[in-house]
Amino acid sequence: VILADRRQFKGRVVATDPRIFAAHKLWLSRRLDREPIKRRRDREQAEAVATLVASYMPHLAFDAEDLRMLPRDLVDEVAPLFRRQGVAG
Repeated sequence: VILADRRQFKGRVVATDPRIFAAHKLWLSRRLDREPIKRRRDREQAEAVATLVASYMPHLAFDAEDLRMLPRDLVDEVAPLFRRQGVAG
């Protein structure tokens, strides 16, 4: 993605697919070796990103095929976050 600031200087932005980010954060939230406060924060971040994707990024509908690089069980675990928002595919 190329963005421009107020002075029209352009810069390239490289970012993770937010669906992958949400899956990763959900995975972190379920790790028993992680500090409880971090686990709670990770879960909240996963839910927040899923909500943002559902609300503002309809071109990124949840599609398991798009996430085939992730372990299938993780995709199955994260799907309900998107399904609650009405975007599961």
